[in-house]
Amino acid sequence: MDDELMDDDVLFDAMDSRMHAMPEIDKPMRIEQPKAETYAPASNGPDIKDGVYMEQILNLTHQVGQLKASAAEFTAARVQSAAELSTLRQQLDRQESASKHLKQMLKNISDKYTALQIEHKSTKELADEHRLHLTSAQERVIALEAHVEAHDAQREQWAQLQIAHEALRLELLQVTSERDAWQSQVQHFEGVEAANEQLRSDAATIALEHELARKRSHHIIKELRKSLAEERARPPPSPVVISTPLAVKCIYVAEPIDSAADVVSEFALRIEGLLQANALLSERLRFSEENTRLLATDLEKKRLLLSHLTHNAMTDVDEMYVLAKAMHSERLETANTLLQALLRENAALKARAPLAPLALSEAPAPPTHYRAM
Repeated sequence: MDDELMDDDVLFDAMDSRMHAMPEIDKPMRIEQPKAETYAPASNGPDIKDGVYMEQILNLTHQVGQLKASAAEFTAARVQSAAELSTLRQQLDRQESASKHLKQMLKNISDKYTALQIEHKSTKELADEHRLHLTSAQERVIALEAHVEAHDAQREQWAQLQIAHEALRLELLQVTSERDAWQSQVQHFEGVEAANEQLRSDAATIALEHELARKRSHHIIKELRKSLAEERARPPPSPVVISTPLAVKCIYVAEPIDSAADVVSEFALRIEGLLQANALLSERLRFSEENTRLLATDLEKKRLLLSHLTHNAMTDVDEMYVLAKAMHSERLETANTLLQALLRENAALKARAPLAPLALSEAPAPPTHYRAM
């Protein structure tokens, strides 16, 4: 629409400039005809008539020249009038085209005004509809604000419930993991129980062998003391090689000695070492029995707790948590007891190591040693 108005303004300005630039059309020139002079015929004779005729001819010639000049001027005026008429016709055509353009512009403006009226009407209807939607939206906003205030009032309670739920979930996960650990331990202790039975039988066998070895050692000590007394009563013997019948390393005497008292003393020292090793083995046997007893007690406690958990699968979470805590504390107590006993045994072994008859790397296994004795 703005482009059409701009084109119309340019057209009007061009028409105005052309109207101002056109030369003013002069009024049609009036050609004055020369007045014809009338000569009265003379009555002076032929010469006078000839002069008169000549004068008339000259006058007519002059008039013809004037008429030709007037005709030339008229022709020039006619040509000028034709040019002016052509210019006027061109101006008329321009004005007619301008009037047609103005009529088209007026029609376009009328159509645009009608379209604007229709658009205004539809926009008004749309604005009314939007106003209704806005009113309903405001009512909904007020209702939602009331709901938000109600939810804000309950937010703290919901937060506490969420915290409690999270704590319960973590406790449930912990109890579930502990239950799985206890189940794995039960499966392990089912094999440990059989191992404990084997350890009990081995402990009984070792105790029997220990008792036999103790009796044999006591008998050997008696025999050695008797032999020592006999040797002290005998004269000094010649150099001999003495070997023990108890799988003890032989002592070769390189130089002759006055008596066998030193050899017997050496054997007595070795027997004392064997007795100390026997006492050490007795301590280890007692420690093994104590460990076996503690393991059996701990296994029995765990069996009872797991049996209680198995028979009461629907137990409350708090009760399960308390039971799990009790089992954990008992397990720590048992582990601490075993650790203290192990530390005491290690301290005793370190204290008795220098008194051993043989080096630890050279010492035979206890059952083999007892069987050899």
